[in-house]
Amino acid sequence: VDIPDFIEKAMLKPEMGLSFPWPTVTRACFGIRPHTIHVVGAAPKIGKTDHEHQLVHHLVYHEDQKVGMFDLENSPVKTAKKLASKEAKKDFTRPDIEYEDDELRSTLMGLEGKVRFYDRGASRDWEDIRIAMQEMHLLDGINIFIIDPLTALVSRFSSSEANDALNAICTDMSDFVNSYPVTLFCYTHVNPKPKSSKPHETGAKVYSSEFTGSRAMEKWFHYGHDISRDRTDECPP
Repeated sequence: VDIPDFIEKAMLKPEMGLSFPWPTVTRACFGIRPHTIHVVGAAPKIGKTDHEHQLVHHLVYHEDQKVGMFDLENSPVKTAKKLASKEAKKDFTRPDIEYEDDELRSTLMGLEGKVRFYDRGASRDWEDIRIAMQEMHLLDGINIFIIDPLTALVSRFSSSEANDALNAICTDMSDFVNSYPVTLFCYTHVNPKPKSSKPHETGAKVYSSEFTGSRAMEKWFHYGHDISRDRTDECPP
């Protein structure tokens, strides 16, 4: 192609995207924009899932966006109840929390038409997930997708095969977001720190090189976010 073939697209001025729940992240990323892939990494039990639910709640209730949820660790029932908990400001998944059935039902139904859920029991293969996302985008008008965790896509591979498989998946993800005006948020585990270093569980900073499959992500993804937290003082004496 030559310059005249795409000059009108090139002349379009960059615009800020949708907001994140966190103003500093909105400024750093210029908002949530199409044709973009974000990856969020953290050690286990640090806060990836809560980050995900807070992000989706913000997009649905404050930005009036539809979201496609690909929670590959939990059933749609649990994921939906967690999202409803954000809106109701009470955790519907805890047995020690009291609530009326009508409150849960109405909050869940409030997500109807705003969030579509992928049933992880169907398939965890990237090829099937990509087709599902493409259908959600073209048929349901969904432009923002959540995949959690990214490592579930290669869980059936041996360690020697997983990196090659993830590289191929990340390459295809890049092609997908270039073809459609969509945004992907991928959540991933991180590799543990060396034994001589401060561990993630005590608040050590997460680096992109520690993301599981980091080489592929650093090549093909646009933004990387880390979550750090000290878990050691969670419970009072």
